[in-house]
Amino acid sequence: DDKSSIRTCTSTCDWEFEGCGENQYCEIPSSGIVQCSEDKSIDKEKIDSCVELEVEGSTYRLTQDFTTNLDSTGTCCIKIYVDSITLDGQGFSLTNSNKQFGTAVCAYNSDIAVKNIELNGYYTGIRFASAGYDAGAKKMRPGAENGKITNTQINDAKFAITAQGDNHQINNNL
Repeated sequence: DDKSSIRTCTSTCDWEFEGCGENQYCEIPSSGIVQCSEDKSIDKEKIDSCVELEVEGSTYRLTQDFTTNLDSTGTCCIKIYVDSITLDGQGFSLTNSNKQFGTAVCAYNSDIAVKNIELNGYYTGIRFASAGYDAGAKKMRPGAENGKITNTQINDAKFAITAQGDNHQINNNL
């Protein structure tokens, strides 16, 4: 078994290699430097455009500032339809060039964390939504609960944060 050919483990690694321990996720990128992490994301969950986050239990990270052009109030740039997702902006920003339309981040499930991100020019910055049918995505959404928003700056929004559901924590935001 040539471990140098392994790029990403899809489950807990069953071998120890360069310090990666049991119950850790491992990646050997083309640089050959092994990365180990307690979560499944490592660097594979990079965000550089609008997207639906769909790997439950993952951490997704912005890798650069980017601009969207959402053209109606009902559209959303980053949609979260699974539980236990962390969206870490790493200090990067999302800017909507079509001022005052759309939502930057829409969360429809439980245990969603949004942190370290700057959002500019959206009708709504972050929306933790209630249960219901999402006609655009053609799927039921269970409703957001236990959400966390930390170290986030929201500028030029009609609504910075809308939070439906229970037990949300909103701390250290501008």
